[in-house]
Amino acid sequence: MARTAEALNVHPNTLRYRVRAATALSGISIDDPDQRLVAMLQLRLVLNGEPLAKDPFPGP
Repeated sequence: MARTAEALNVHPNTLRYRVRAATALSGISIDDPDQRLVAMLQLRLVLNGEPLAKDPFPGP
């Protein structure tokens, strides 16, 4: 956490707050490796100009 906060030039508590806010807003569980992978792939698609899927985390 400390190295990431330093790389982003923010206080570690600010980074913790932002991660909590992002997970609450998105509904993504960062404890679930599958959801982290899907989120990473979705972000890469957005950065490359591709549209997001309607529901990137479909239920079983």
